[in-house]
Amino acid sequence: MGGRLIQLLLALSLLLNAFFLAGFVYRSWLLPQVERQLPPPATASGRTWVGPLEAMAGDLGLDDKQRQALKDVFEKNHADRRKRFRKSSSCASRRAASCARARSTGRRSTR
Repeated sequence: MGGRLIQLLLALSLLLNAFFLAGFVYRSWLLPQVERQLPPPATASGRTWVGPLEAMAGDLGLDDKQRQALKDVFEKNHADRRKRFRKSSSCASRRAASCARARSTGRRSTR
C-alpha cells in the first residue's frame, strides 16, 4: 500500500511539473508577443514626459482654455519637481562619493 501511494504522489508531481513547463513554453515562445507601448507624444513645450498634473488634465478631458488657465500651476509644479530631483540626486552623488572615499581608505563612512 505504501509503494502505491508513493507512485501516485510521484505521478501527480510529474503531471504538475509537466503542466507548469507547458505553460512556461507556451507563454515564452508560442504566445504572440504584445507590442511595446510607444512613449507618449511630445507636448507643446517639446517635452515627451508628461507630468502627473498634465496626465490628470488629459484624463479629465480639459479643453485648451482650461489647460491655459492651469498652465502656470503645471509649470510651477514641474519646476518644483525638477528642483527636488536635483537636490536628491546631488545628495545621492555626495553619499556615493563619500562611500567610495571610505572604501579607498579602508574605513567606514559616517553620516
